[in-house]
Amino acid sequence: ADSMFTLFAFMNGHEWHMVRPLLDLLPWTKPLFVAFTICGSWALLSVMTGVVSDHIQYVREQQQREDEEAREERREQMTTLLSQIFASADLDGKGDMSRAAFMDIFSSQYQVRRLQAAVNQPLSDIKRIFDWLDVDGSGYVGFAEFCEGLDCLEEPVTGQRLLKVDSGVKLQCRRLQKDID
Repeated sequence: ADSMFTLFAFMNGHEWHMVRPLLDLLPWTKPLFVAFTICGSWALLSVMTGVVSDHIQYVREQQQREDEEAREERREQMTTLLSQIFASADLDGKGDMSRAAFMDIFSSQYQVRRLQAAVNQPLSDIKRIFDWLDVDGSGYVGFAEFCEGLDCLEEPVTGQRLLKVDSGVKLQCRRLQKDID
């Protein structure tokens, strides 16, 4: 145990005075001590790097979990608030909202504040969302489409989201091509 501690202390430069007589007596041991110091330092650095890297990865995974939980909680709150707003605008209770009913939401300051609290987007973008969501041109938007569209405004642009948009556009193009043929 004392010899390992001495080697460790030597590696750190604290016990040179104990090893100096050995190096003077047997000069061929100098390369061995140099090799030991290099390998020991490399091993110690590798262990420290591994511990730090492992901790960084753990913290990153923990942060991703917390971010996902926060996003999910925000999505649930938004869905609850949007369902209340949608229900107040869907006067006939069919589950679809007309463009006129959607625009009526903006005549109530209370509903506008609730909508902005749910979506956190400029009012001009929120007003245009109906036309973006009514892809079939029927003049009506369902609750699921409404929530998905407003949720889309909140999410950051990712490769997955772009792929979804790309595949939706391609699908619409194929349908249009079939209708033309």
